[in-house]
Parts: sequence; C-alpha cells; structure tokens
Amino acid sequence: MMMSRKEGNMVSVVIPAYNRATCLVRAVESVLTQTYTYIEVIIVDDGSTDDTASVIEKLQRVHGARLKYFYQKNCGVSAARNKGLFHAVGEYVSFLDSDDCIYPKKIELQIAFMKEQTADVCFCNYRVIEKKKCRRGLRGQMEEPLLRYMQSRMTPQTNAWMIRKELLERADISFREGCSWGEDMEFFIKVMYVADKIVFLDEPLFDYYKNGTGLSEFSWDKLEQDVFIWNEIWCWLEKHVTDQERLQTYKNVIFGYRIPSLLVYRLWEGRSMASEAREYAAYYRSYLTRMNCSNGLRSVKMAIVWWLFQLKMICTRKTAR
Repeated sequence: MMMSRKEGNMVSVVIPAYNRATCLVRAVESVLTQTYTYIEVIIVDDGSTDDTASVIEKLQRVHGARLKYFYQKNCGVSAARNKGLFHAVGEYVSFLDSDDCIYPKKIELQIAFMKEQTADVCFCNYRVIEKKKCRRGLRGQMEEPLLRYMQSRMTPQTNAWMIRKELLERADISFREGCSWGEDMEFFIKVMYVADKIVFLDEPLFDYYKNGTGLSEFSWDKLEQDVFIWNEIWCWLEKHVTDQERLQTYKNVIFGYRIPSLLVYRLWEGRSMASEAREYAAYYRSYLTRMNCSNGLRSVKMAIVWWLFQLKMICTRKTAR
C-alpha cells in the first residue's frame, strides 16, 4: 500500500557522491520510487569533477523538492554524510552509497517494523553479490548486537540502517571526519550503545556488490587507522559505559581480539613487503601480545595466522641472508 504524506513520518536518505555520474540515477530512483513516499533524498557532492552536478540537476527537474543537493569541496565521505545529516529534516535517517540501490519496499518495511517494536534503530538483512555467488549478508542470532558487532560476528553494511534522528542529536553522534577507514564502525557502535532498543529485520532489502581486494589496494595507512579508530572507540566507551562488568567485556574484545586481529590480518596481507611488515609488527607488539581467546574460534584462527606470519618473517630473513 502506498503511504501518503499525512500517514507517515519523514525519512531522510543521505547519499554522498564523488564522481558517480554514471550510477547516481539508479541510486536516487531506487529511493524516490519507494512504496513509502514521505521521503527526501539529500545528495552531498563531495567535490566531483565529472558530470555529477548536471546529472543531479536533471533529477531535480523530475523530482523537485524531494531531492536536495549540496556541494562541498572534497573532504571525504564522513564530511559528506555529516553535511547530509545537518540538512536532514526527517524523523528518521538512512544512508545509501551512490553506486548501490535498494529494493522498493525497504523503507516501508523498516519504518513499520520500528513502529511495531517501538525501536530507535533498525538494521535489515541484504544479499551479498560476489563474482557469481549470492548469499545473505547477515546470518545467525542477533542478540546483543553491539557486542556481536564489536566481535565482527555480524557487520551490517551502511545501507542497512534506519535511525531515529533525535537519537543522533541527543547523543551528539556524527561521523569522524578526516578519517577514510573505520569511521562508519565508530559511528554505529555509538548509535547501538545509546539506543534504547535496536531491532533486526531479517529480510534482504538491497544488494551489496562486494569486490575482492588485492595487494594493489593494500596500504599500511589502513593498519594505522584501524588502531587509531579502535582506541578512540575504547575511550568513548570508557566515558559512557557505567556497567563495569560490561565495560570489561568490551575491553577484552577490543584489546584481546579486535585490534590484534586487524593487525594480524593486515600484516599477513603485507607479508611480501617483509621489511616493512617486520617494522610494523615490532611497533605494534604491545597490542599483539595482548591477544586472547575472547572471541572463540575467531581468536584461534587469528592466533594461527599470527604464527604463520612470524614463520614467514623468519623464512624471508633466512632467504635474504
């Protein structure tokens, strides 16, 4: 059933865009043709140098006031999302990557489910498309979503979320700017902690196209940002979590599993650059020595990869001689 403006609550969908002229129409149309019609789309152009602006101008002729456009010099996706949130007037906010699209009933189903459950936050399932394979993005039980998210046992893609905007304003939550890696995880961890109720709609409502990443996209900078972001997350939790037992659980996960695992897998990915890998391993050794079994089989796998990495470094050192 189509929902009229008088029957619903406004939903603001923020779409950051950078040189996405070829795919932006599909993303915008997937939102503005939703069965839930009380929607505004906010496109923040992050300094595009292609035809993004002219594409948006054509879309505005068709959709009018339902489509808002803002331009900023290139400052990154976090700054673009924050600008979109600032201009959003909806009671609920959601995000969409400019090269993705959502299913026609996504917003209607999420809003209805949130109202039924009296929830502040809802994340939905989705299909992951990788090469010629298709699978559900989220599987298993979703109790204690914050803990599971921190443990990497479930990782909802950014398009999956629907959030009551008042929650973000009350807790002063925004995306960290100037950081190009992990900023969304920090954002959603804060959202999940301050929310009174989070619900999971176990129905795929969009496709997520996953491209394999190779060593050509590898960067030691990502390793440094991983450590930085998780230390910032810990500092925030330490200030806000009053339950000391719960705080200790989060500390064990962050320093016993999450940071060590990110380091181990990044080091393994960069193992062919043996000299740099050894230097980074030595520099972050204080984190690596804190790894523990707080995350079950995932911790065991991490320990095995760490052992293999150290063996690889020994072998490359001997070969170099």
